[in-house]
Amino acid sequence: MLINTLVAGLFGAIVAGMINFFVRRFLDKKAIHLAERKLAYVHFVRISGMLATEMALKNIFKLYAKDVKIGSEERSGYSISHDISVLISAKLNEIDSKEIAKNPNIKMAVNFVEFQVEDLKGNKLSFDDLSKFPKEIINDYSNFLSVLSHIIVSLDFWKVSMSTGEFKWATPESIYDQWLLLQRFSKSVASVRSKMLGAGVVTPLEAHVLLKSQLDFLNNITLQSLLNRDALKAAGNSADMRKSKMDNG
Repeated sequence: MLINTLVAGLFGAIVAGMINFFVRRFLDKKAIHLAERKLAYVHFVRISGMLATEMALKNIFKLYAKDVKIGSEERSGYSISHDISVLISAKLNEIDSKEIAKNPNIKMAVNFVEFQVEDLKGNKLSFDDLSKFPKEIINDYSNFLSVLSHIIVSLDFWKVSMSTGEFKWATPESIYDQWLLLQRFSKSVASVRSKMLGAGVVTPLEAHVLLKSQLDFLNNITLQSLLNRDALKAAGNSADMRKSKMDNG
């Protein structure tokens, strides 16, 4: 009787232990899977933010450039991007390095570039974190990180040039290479976002709502800037008119 009781108790303990082991293993796997999805989602939000920024910048460019004529309207063997590269190169090489140090706007621009560099560095992942992504994403995200590293180096280079006023490197060829780098970055961002959608990191609806929210936020900033610019211009014109009346009176 005693032996039977001990055997039954031991068997019950073994069964309970096995059940606890498999339940704990299941919960651990579930927790790991949830953590991996959260990590992927965080980076999807940042990728989506980059796409929204690109779209907002394109809107700004269209707004300011619609009445600007750049280069020749009849191009043969080259595009407007080549014209812009030549124009930017010429403007940069006209900069007086001595005047750079006196211009407070340059310091603000340098600080802005530095902030962008630090923000972009936040997208870098360790190999361990990258391995936690769905396998169909890893290759594209790895390519994205490679292009991102080139973007960061490029921004650091611009930061130094803006600080010193030295733009002798800014040949049309060098500027065009920067343009090609931006194109590769744009395509890489779009590719990673597409693969993340395909892997089910978010649903298409969630992705659409997120992108719209990010783009609306950036467009509102641009709109406020334009409204303030127009208001300040009107205030300046009014002040000039009052000053003119006072001088004539």
